[in-house]
Amino acid sequence: MTAAASRSKPATAKPAVERRAPAPPRGDETKEAPSNLAGWLRRYRLATGLTMFSFVFLHLTNHSFGLIGISFMEAAQPYMVGLFRLGWLSLVFATAASSHLALGFWSLYLRRNLRMPLWEAMQLSLGLLIPVFLTHHLVEVRISMLLYGTELNYSYVVWQFLDHPFQILRQISLLIIAWSHGCIGIHFWLRFRPWYPRGRIVLFAGALLMPVLALTGFLAASREVAALNVQPREHRAFVANANIPGPEGEELLRELEHALYYALAGTLALTLIARYIRDRPGKTLGQISVTYNDGRVVMTPPGPTVLEISRSADIPHASVCGGRSRCSTCRVRVGGNARLPPPTADEARILERFGAASDVRLACQIRPTTDISVFPLFQFPADNEHQRRFDTGKAPREKDIVVLFADLRDFTRISESKLPYDTVFLLNRYFAGMGRAVEQSGGYLDKFVGDGVMALFGLNKPLSEAGRDALRAAKAMSYQLAEINREFSDFGETLRIGIGLHAGPVITGDMGWGTALSLTAIGDTVNTASRVEELTKRFKVELVIADSLATLCGIPLDEFEPHTVAVRGRTSELTVRTVENAQTLPDF
Repeated sequence: MTAAASRSKPATAKPAVERRAPAPPRGDETKEAPSNLAGWLRRYRLATGLTMFSFVFLHLTNHSFGLIGISFMEAAQPYMVGLFRLGWLSLVFATAASSHLALGFWSLYLRRNLRMPLWEAMQLSLGLLIPVFLTHHLVEVRISMLLYGTELNYSYVVWQFLDHPFQILRQISLLIIAWSHGCIGIHFWLRFRPWYPRGRIVLFAGALLMPVLALTGFLAASREVAALNVQPREHRAFVANANIPGPEGEELLRELEHALYYALAGTLALTLIARYIRDRPGKTLGQISVTYNDGRVVMTPPGPTVLEISRSADIPHASVCGGRSRCSTCRVRVGGNARLPPPTADEARILERFGAASDVRLACQIRPTTDISVFPLFQFPADNEHQRRFDTGKAPREKDIVVLFADLRDFTRISESKLPYDTVFLLNRYFAGMGRAVEQSGGYLDKFVGDGVMALFGLNKPLSEAGRDALRAAKAMSYQLAEINREFSDFGETLRIGIGLHAGPVITGDMGWGTALSLTAIGDTVNTASRVEELTKRFKVELVIADSLATLCGIPLDEFEPHTVAVRGRTSELTVRTVENAQTLPDF
């Protein structure tokens, strides 16, 4: 199921029962004390996940020290893995691990259906596999230490693995599964951070490099231990000093291991059975009704959000951000006698931003506990290909960038006196020159509109670099146009260009439909950049720069003449700087 909308299908064999009903009237919800339990659980799950990920990271780092030598691995062990065996840290880690696993089962229970994006299915599956592969290692190391005071060093553990190749495969699988699960979670936690796009490639390289270093370090340590050719007498002495449990202890540990496997399997079975009991067809006790504007009624247990209820019943429901309270496209008008808690801080911020009425709420945030009627305020087709892309991490996001607009002066008049094919030839040469200037300066060529150019700077760079890239592009465009005028001197016309630069927040991401889907940007900053470019006609200059480049990008522009102007479409005035010839710009 996509983040934007679910496909509309007949409601057959669904946990929700559908019937016809009149369209819901408008009305205000009755507010009750706010419930932030769901948000608190998400934050707690993130904290426990980060705690476990830090343990995995330090564990793999310790493994990678095997490239230096087995002695270095053992010397670093107390400062890496050993930290989590110290008093209160041991308790914190045990609590985090058990809580994270319990919250994983709870999340599985809460899901209205098991249809999910591939990344989410991978994260869920890997998370359930971790305890399966971890149990043996947990019993052999941690439980053995608690029961018998066993103290194992890397030399003995590696030696044991060499004697049991199957354990090596199990540990490698555990390493890959745990690391992949953590990396997926961190990616979807950080992907909306403004700095993440430019740091993603570094993090991705680290995510690939860490398990490779750990595996090669472990193999290097294995070769070193094998070369030592441990003698039976030395081995017996080590076993005595390390408090390795005897046959009876080993039997008890195996029984505990099997008991843990049974507990995991039983917990999973109970979770799935509880889901079935909750959603079994015909169940009505304790359910509430959600009535939609087209008369459809969905019966559901309390707990899920309205957006999740829509998805479970295959009712198309827009949600550009995927239900993460980062947009307002899932908004609904609430009617009936619904008793809903006041908006959380995140929801209130979104509602306030677009001046929502008192009966408008975000479907991804409200969890009805009584009968409710809703009227989705945005309707998207269920098969919209653009909407299906949002669960892949390509959702539009807000970001500060620099926008460049450029336009040829009097080109309509010039083209009237030229042959159409000559005009096409000239335009293509102009497009090539402008495109080359933008891309070589580090910008993204958004589009050509007629004889105009729109370019974006800072999609994956800090804003300070983006501003300098944009100024370099403007300078290069001026040089390119001068070259084009020399090449086409026989045309009898001199081409002139106007360039405008402005910086600020935009919404950037994949927008459009079908083959016209592409990366672009929208927002007031884009509109203002277009108006800034138009000012080149008023001031009869080649380049106009909004002062936002100085304030946001930290670029000194004091040497250029300032002007305070009224810009079409804006209530407030704008300070700009004019440059008669962009070729005179300094080398930024």
